Amino acid sequence: MASINVSAANDGDNTILAAPGAGLAIVVTNLVLTGQTTAGSAILKSGSTTHGTFSLGTSGGVSSDGTERVPLFTCEPNQALVVNNSAGLDTQGMIVYGVA
Repeated sequence: MASINVSAANDGDNTILAAPGAGLAIVVTNLVLTGQTTAGSAILKSGSTTHGTFSLGTSGGVSSDGTERVPLFTCEPNQALVVNNSAGLDTQGMIVYGVA
């Protein structure tokens, strides 16, 4: 498993992980997200699939744990993992993932 820091400052779509290539998908097992600057919503998605919508405040966040056997979610094949920030929200955190 690998991990990546999340630092998404743009309103709208921010690519966290690039598409892994034909026939492959990003498999997310753990995540921690916090809001910075202002409260708002962060949407994790890949392609046309929404994996979660999180209400983030400036002094709180969300964490969720899965396992390799039971991941939190699997992205659409050959699609990037994206966080969509509401206006004014900066999202920070960490994602633990694999590629299958």
